[in-house]
Amino acid sequence: MSRDETISSFSIFHNNVVSLNRNLENLQTQLLHEVDFHFNVIGVTETKVTNANSQLCTAHIPGYVFEYVPTPLASGGVGMFIDESLDYRVLERTSNEAFQVLWAGFSFENKQNVICEIFYRQHNSPEIFQSYFDETIEKLPSSGKYIVIMGDFNIDLLKCVSSSYSHDFLTSLQSCFSRSHN
Repeated sequence: MSRDETISSFSIFHNNVVSLNRNLENLQTQLLHEVDFHFNVIGVTETKVTNANSQLCTAHIPGYVFEYVPTPLASGGVGMFIDESLDYRVLERTSNEAFQVLWAGFSFENKQNVICEIFYRQHNSPEIFQSYFDETIEKLPSSGKYIVIMGDFNIDLLKCVSSSYSHDFLTSLQSCFSRSHN
């Protein structure tokens, strides 16, 4: 099966929910009733699930398993609602004061496997995030898997000429794309 066939059969959705506890019902209404499409993965950022309140996290969407990474701060946090019929495993969970990230690998019979990640970058320490991002995406094209990157990076790409952080992030994204298509 070709790379394009894997892409067309793997569907993702991302939303910055600005508090999962407060806005899960709105997300469900939007997806289940208004969009009326069953995505393979629903990525959520800025969940505000913290280290202190993570035991109270009971996020649930019918037909999905919820994997998440809490934040050590008052904002941030990431999660993925993963179709319960998919064969997956969590590859990495990282949470620090600069960013939170969750990586999951999906295995498909007779199709190209997929690595899916979701990031939330805090408004502080862009250098720490950029260093991690560069190190990580350097390894991805050699994996032979289809890579999906989603998230809230808190980087204004429209300022890539005037902001070194925006420029560096855009350059990293472009280099990852060009390596995966060579």
